[in-house]
Amino acid sequence: MVASDNKYMTSAVETVYLTNEYKNAIKIAREREDFIRLQAYKDAKLKELEESNAMKEAEIASKEAEIASKEAEIADKDAEIARLKAELDNLKKQ
Repeated sequence: MVASDNKYMTSAVETVYLTNEYKNAIKIAREREDFIRLQAYKDAKLKELEESNAMKEAEIASKEAEIASKEAEIADKDAEIARLKAELDNLKKQ
């Protein structure tokens, strides 16, 4: 081969190879940094969404408790209405 017999060609080929390897190493390092940065962003966003979800779940639980309380009030009022109607019916019969 021409390159193996000529020391200048061998040196040039080595230089090109090393330059390409250096560029590949830089590319890989940048891709790794990009991946780490993206992963950190995803983790932060996930944590933010989980916190937001927890707050909304607490709000829903509070609203459900409020609804249950209002339903209990309504049931009490319905019972009172039924009692008063029964009392009124008894008074009408007398």
